[in-house]
Amino acid sequence: MLEFGSRSGSVFALCLFAVIFGALGWSIAREIRLRRRQRWLGIIVGLSFFAGPITATYASSLSGFYEAVGVGPSLRLHYLLPGIVSEIPLASISDVRAVPWYRLRWRLIVTTSSGVTYESATWGRASVMESMVRLNEYRVAASNSQ
Repeated sequence: MLEFGSRSGSVFALCLFAVIFGALGWSIAREIRLRRRQRWLGIIVGLSFFAGPITATYASSLSGFYEAVGVGPSLRLHYLLPGIVSEIPLASISDVRAVPWYRLRWRLIVTTSSGVTYESATWGRASVMESMVRLNEYRVAASNSQ
């Protein structure tokens, strides 16, 4: 099993930002309802102040798979939320590479022969490089056993 990022730390960060922006959105919605007497406008603006920053936080910092597990002739990628799993046949993986991301963080990029790209969560360079080597070794070992 290869691990990327801290799943518990990422869940904590997502929950913390959800509480902060949820409170901000609720406060803005409440003020709009009190001052303008427009309930729907308050709800829409309040939800926007909640959903926008949460989506941006997830997309910029928390997206990607957190675990890669070799299961026979396939690779299972587990994402932040439980139950979200992608499974890729090892034979369809055409490229595995480590790329620098942001502020000394790196991502593992897995590309299939059909052009689909899977990105890991960000993590330290050494761990991502080691995971790249181990995944390539697993691919070679799996192809030799067939």
